Amino acid sequence: MARRILALDIGAYSLKAALMESTLRRSRVLGLFQQRRDPERSLIDQLQEFRTAHALEADTTLSCLPGDAVSLRFLELPFTRLRQLEQTVPFELSSQIPFAPDAIVTDFHIVQRTGSGSTIIAVAAPKLTLTEHLDMLTAAGFNPTSVNVEALPPLALLQFAGVDLSGSTALLDIGVDRTTVLLIRDGVLQGLRTLSIG
Repeated sequence: MARRILALDIGAYSLKAALMESTLRRSRVLGLFQQRRDPERSLIDQLQEFRTAHALEADTTLSCLPGDAVSLRFLELPFTRLRQLEQTVPFELSSQIPFAPDAIVTDFHIVQRTGSGSTIIAVAAPKLTLTEHLDMLTAAGFNPTSVNVEALPPLALLQFAGVDLSGSTALLDIGVDRTTVLLIRDGVLQGLRTLSIG
């Protein structure tokens, strides 16, 4: 049975969306959509219009928080098992960021596994920021099912695009009000920074 997947990009300049259909055998892009934002109007109203104008209905809706709205840390941990990492990451992050543990939501992505452990990129998002993001999407008629950090999804596209990732590579995302830089060495993410400057 086909499932429709919607990826949203809520930028400062425009709203963007990719709508895909996925089955057990294949995936295909149904459409790419963009609408310029009006800074004088409610973002929720504009998202509602965007959804309605392009029939952006999906089984799964993916969205992202801006990189400057979260705290990111690279951690070297002496574990490779997922359960051990899940138990350790919140405690490691709590000693490195200026938020109370009960005020944040944490997650992580394994960057590299070695014989001695794992390198991960850990993310801490204020619960209020995440709640406001989800409430905004819900009010606009979307059904948000997954929230990522906007700097990370493009990494998956590099391999599909056939980019040679041997040696050192810098990936730049220069937007209207923020810039993200990712540093990759031999295909492995080494650094990530979002600046609140477009």
